[in-house]
Amino acid sequence: LPERPFHETRRTIEEDLGDDLEDLFDHFDPKPIATASIATVHRALLHDGREVAVKVQHRGIDMIIRQDLDNAMVITESIVEEDPKFDFRSILREWCNETTKELDFVQEAYNTETVRRKLLCDTTVVTTVPKVIQTERIFPTTRVLVLEFIDGVKPTDRDALARIGADNAEVLEAISVAFARQIFVDGLFNADPHPGNLLVDRHSKHPVLLDFGFTKEVPRESRLSFARLLKENPGLRPTAW
Repeated sequence: LPERPFHETRRTIEEDLGDDLEDLFDHFDPKPIATASIATVHRALLHDGREVAVKVQHRGIDMIIRQDLDNAMVITESIVEEDPKFDFRSILREWCNETTKELDFVQEAYNTETVRRKLLCDTTVVTTVPKVIQTERIFPTTRVLVLEFIDGVKPTDRDALARIGADNAEVLEAISVAFARQIFVDGLFNADPHPGNLLVDRHSKHPVLLDFGFTKEVPRESRLSFARLLKENPGLRPTAW
């Protein structure tokens, strides 16, 4: 999406964290490094020298999204009345429920740290998750989330991957292992793993998982059933397994 006016970003940060931008950060780049449907992300420097990524929710986006979802439900109800075979209201209800959760960056911070800690417990996992930054002045709020900055390239940029010396097969394997751990072992996983939510670290060459606003839990019985299905039906497994 087009970037938002910087004065809006500044206002949101100062309202949520209760300090002037200059008191919170040693340097704050007004030019965003990314802008998506819910938030914009800026690169900044803390007073202690740490580089961070600051995710700031668009002002008023919560009302817009809730209205859009209400409209989608009304349209769906009308479609069902005309032709019941197009009744996908149960899918839409779950979508509405999960989408509104993405508007709470406090929950996202919790999801991020929970998944990060669990992945760190497994030595077979080399995929990383940025740390959530918390100090006396900086902490997660509904609209502001400050994370460790990791310099990386997009996993879909083959030229960039080649320039940093990343091995495509190793990157894919590392991502697969990380998600297998999340889904089958921990039962909590990033449910929005599109390329925009993945990076490859320029230095370690390891994948980085981003954006845990949309995180799903898998009950233990479902995990066991899915694992049993794959074990008993080798033909269903990806070739790399």
